[in-house]
Amino acid sequence: MAKDSRYVQMVFHLQRSLANDGKLDAKELEALLELAARDGEIDIDERRVLRVFFSEIKQKDVTEETWAQIGQLRGKMGF
Repeated sequence: MAKDSRYVQMVFHLQRSLANDGKLDAKELEALLELAARDGEIDIDERRVLRVFFSEIKQKDVTEETWAQIGQLRGKMGF
């Protein structure tokens, strides 16, 4: 694990976001990505959190805008 990894904060952010209203919106996704890239790069642990989340999230659990963003990110990150 990288010294500055934020992967645990990312997991807590996802839990809070989904617990709030059962959906992840574009603003919450952006905050998640900001956590991951705060130190200038997305490390292996942060990528793993994103990969697992992206593989498990269902379209009904996010807004339409967020679903489109997730699709773009999947392609960009090779998930």
